[in-house]
Amino acid sequence: MSAHRTPAPQHPMPLGAWVTCAETGERFETARDGSTFNYAWSRTGELLSDAGVDQRERRAMLEGPGTFTCYLSGDGQHVTGWKGNVLGHVTRETESDTGWHRSTLTHIRVTDCHGNEWHGKGAGRGMLIRLHRSKGVPR
Repeated sequence: MSAHRTPAPQHPMPLGAWVTCAETGERFETARDGSTFNYAWSRTGELLSDAGVDQRERRAMLEGPGTFTCYLSGDGQHVTGWKGNVLGHVTRETESDTGWHRSTLTHIRVTDCHGNEWHGKGAGRGMLIRLHRSKGVPR
């Protein structure tokens, strides 16, 4: 671990606690959300609401270094954040044979929530995928 990072707390917040999102500044009540919670910890120990996570992911796509890791939705129509928040729409999906025991790679082209074009490849629908900003397309 880098010396400049503060590890995120390893314990959940008490359910029903009123806390403030570090990204949006809004107060929210901590709660269960399916098999997880309605908040997350950043790498630097900031508490984020689901809305704050979505806002931060969208900004990272716009301002980031040109690569972005997300998920290909189960229906192959969208790329999403960790909570299923839609970050972009898939405009093309193809598969290629890897030559390794009949495994395949899924290749996609995406238009993100800001109108920018991306391309990437990964293990398939419902799985993690790494996108790269397409060249020649303005931010």
